[in-house]
Amino acid sequence: VTVDESSVLKALVGTIAGTDISFGSATTFYSGASNNPGPQIAYDANAQKVVIQYTKTSDSYGYAIVGTIAGTGISFGSEAAYYSATNRTNDISYDSTAQKLFLSFRDSSSNSTGIVGTISATDITFGAVATAITSGTQGEYSRCVYDPDNDITIVVGAVNSVGAVAAATISGTSVSFGSPQTFNAFGTSEFGLTYDTTADKAVVVYA
Repeated sequence: VTVDESSVLKALVGTIAGTDISFGSATTFYSGASNNPGPQIAYDANAQKVVIQYTKTSDSYGYAIVGTIAGTGISFGSEAAYYSATNRTNDISYDSTAQKLFLSFRDSSSNSTGIVGTISATDITFGAVATAITSGTQGEYSRCVYDPDNDITIVVGAVNSVGAVAAATISGTSVSFGSPQTFNAFGTSEFGLTYDTTADKAVVVYA
């Protein structure tokens, strides 16, 4: 679990027993505040680590850090900047086929963009930034989820406030995107996104 507690970013491990959950002690991974939507987290099954993605309020740059769980505690490697410019509305998912992390975010030109992250020990490195959905004037609210049935990462965003979706394919440390498709022709924002592996469908919620 990641939290922004009194302008300090922390993580803590939860243990489920039956229908209850208990938590270990919170560990600080950044002594500062984050921009909305706050830190996002994904699990890398191959590396058996978690990666937390966040945007610092101090510079609005995008950062990520690797966490290792031991018992009810978590420890961290060194943080790494994946985008040294204004970055907002970040999200992160794990591609189980490529065994890579995919980080989506809104860049300084308000494009919905993505980048591939690779874990090595307790550190993470990144490929090149690629554009998924070009903004027009109000591209924003980038969200992502991995679709294991089609081996793609689904990215949603907005073009001039119109809801759009694009498919991302990871190859090595690079990502490429298909042409964005409109899913809602009216003013669209505040996305949520998930994937149903039983129905083999993605579901997007939006305002």
